[in-house]
Amino acid sequence: MVRGVPLFLILILIGTLVGYVSPSSAATPPAELGLGYSATSVVPISAGVPVYMRGDQLWAESFYSYPVVVTLFAPNQTVVTAERYLYPTSTGILYVFGDNDSLGTWKIMLIDSAAPPVFFQLVQEESSNASVTGLSLSGNTATYSVSVNGDFNSDQACLLGEASSSVTVKLPPLLSTGALRVQWQEGSLTVTRNGTVLSPYTYSFELLQSYSYELPGSSGLDTVQLEVGFSNPVVVTQVNTSAQLIPLTWLATPREGEFDLRTVVSSPAEAQVAESSVLYTRGGLVSLDLCAPLVSVPSSSFKLSADLDLPPSRWPRQLLLVSMQGGVESYAFYSIPWSVARAEIVGGQSGKPLSSTSATVGSVPAGGLVSTFGGEVFFAGPQESFPTTVQVGLSQLGRTWRLNATFVAPFTAELLRASTGSLNVNVTSGGKALSNASVTVVGPGGSITRLSGTRPLLFELLPGSYNLTAQQGAQTETRTVLVVSGNTARAAMDLTPQSSDIQLVLFVAVALVGVASNGVVWFVLPRRGP
Repeated sequence: MVRGVPLFLILILIGTLVGYVSPSSAATPPAELGLGYSATSVVPISAGVPVYMRGDQLWAESFYSYPVVVTLFAPNQTVVTAERYLYPTSTGILYVFGDNDSLGTWKIMLIDSAAPPVFFQLVQEESSNASVTGLSLSGNTATYSVSVNGDFNSDQACLLGEASSSVTVKLPPLLSTGALRVQWQEGSLTVTRNGTVLSPYTYSFELLQSYSYELPGSSGLDTVQLEVGFSNPVVVTQVNTSAQLIPLTWLATPREGEFDLRTVVSSPAEAQVAESSVLYTRGGLVSLDLCAPLVSVPSSSFKLSADLDLPPSRWPRQLLLVSMQGGVESYAFYSIPWSVARAEIVGGQSGKPLSSTSATVGSVPAGGLVSTFGGEVFFAGPQESFPTTVQVGLSQLGRTWRLNATFVAPFTAELLRASTGSLNVNVTSGGKALSNASVTVVGPGGSITRLSGTRPLLFELLPGSYNLTAQQGAQTETRTVLVVSGNTARAAMDLTPQSSDIQLVLFVAVALVGVASNGVVWFVLPRRGP
């Protein structure tokens, strides 16, 4: 298949073949001009007329059976390109639009021809204006209020975390244990590989971008993805962790905006195509893989939510607005005036999250927002509000410990150590570790239950007195334990059955069975009780 050929051109060709009857009545290609953004995207103007931007290349071709001479006019009727020859089956660049070219309707005239002129549009990026106007916290979720001014009907938006200039593509597990890390470098790609090569493979890249065509006899536009760049395949046979420069062949001038980066990885055994969404800017590539999914803007005011249990690099820092207006795509970043931080309360001894805990907060700093989720505390406020301290009450099984949560800097996740002690419970039966016994620790306001195993159970608890129960079947043992901050209390729970519970009926003829002379058999049964 020819690179970059739009779908509608393929459909035109199929339609031509379907209409074939005989050489004398065969449909012939329309006698007209063809326009495109690159040599591989030129189509007859009856299929669509491209919408151009400054920086684009105007490619043209004669779909007549003979060469034609054309002249290109700017909107003010100034001749831009005079009497240029266009040949059948041969595409060429008619013009490259510069920063100073006038926007509006351009015209191509065929010299010494009765054919009507061809009109097309040169437009510029136009985007809506947006702002993040509000924030609310609920549990581990932040919800942002967004306001958009302008025509938002074709807009999409997402919350963007820490900007990343690289894209990570995981390799098929049959070929490698690692991944490709792809970065932009002045019109080329830099690729770094890691992991072990399990089988030789090749990889290559394709870059696709959205372009628009005006439909004949209609005010509508048809947006298609065209391949604007690609690389040659790279063969991989061994581990090489050094960065490798991968040149790109450009089929069209890349526009600033959203791209689809396709990574094709293949071997005789399998093939994989991975698609990554990237944003091409003057500063390079910005990966959108960590951007919350692009959603269509439903109205001039809407909300977007983010999960704060993700790593801080994923927390929203900017709002990205992508607009498609007048047939061209534009993008804009908008700052979020709130920064977020998280404090997770962990045990002072283990440094791990505590079981069955909940946090409450006291006074909230002016201009800030606070929410809790289990043993986590989230703070959001203007950047100048950092560092800040929030009083936190930690509850576990009805016991409460008060401590201060200090949020040192924006977009950080801190561990907040509570003053705790440990309870080590060893459950045995007959001197051996007993598995699957129910062990319950009861406090004044709740309980924790776990099953025993081959190793002692370890509970990390706030200081205080607790009731401890171990049970399996009819065997139960209960005791009271005292947990002291910084220390480990130990409890040995023995669920060995008592002797009165293990007497068995042994039908042994010599010892337990007597036979009377009258033939009656007497069974000697064990007597329960003391």
